[in-house]
Formats: sequence, structure tokens, C-alpha cells
Amino acid sequence: MATRTDPLTLEVVELIGTVVARYHEEYDRAAADHSLTGAQARVLGLLALEPTPMRKIAVKLKCEPSNVT
Repeated sequence: MATRTDPLTLEVVELIGTVVARYHEEYDRAAADHSLTGAQARVLGLLALEPTPMRKIAVKLKCEPSNVT
């Protein structure tokens, strides 16, 4: 697959990166308002949907299961 490096593509990639960074900053800020880390808030969000085993939580968070405890 060819890589496009034209100015428009680079600008779009940069803008997507900016949006993602802002989303994470706002998520972490909202979590901090409740004395939580961003990771803790994500786990609570997953658990609010349904009871979930630690291994499945780890897969969704892309981390080692031992880190979920």
C-alpha cells in the first residue's frame, strides 16, 4: 500500500491527532473531578455496561490482566 504524504493528508492526520489528544485530556480531567484516574474511569465505564471478567477488561484496555487488579 502506498503512503500518501501530500500536504492535505498530513494536515488531516495532524488534526485527528489533535482531536484524540483533546479527548483524552478532557476524559482525564472529568475523571479527576471524581478523584479517579483516566484508567479507573474507563474500567468503571466498562463495568457499568455489564459484569465483566478481568481478562476481558484487560483486552479492552489493551493491558496485562494483572494490571487490572
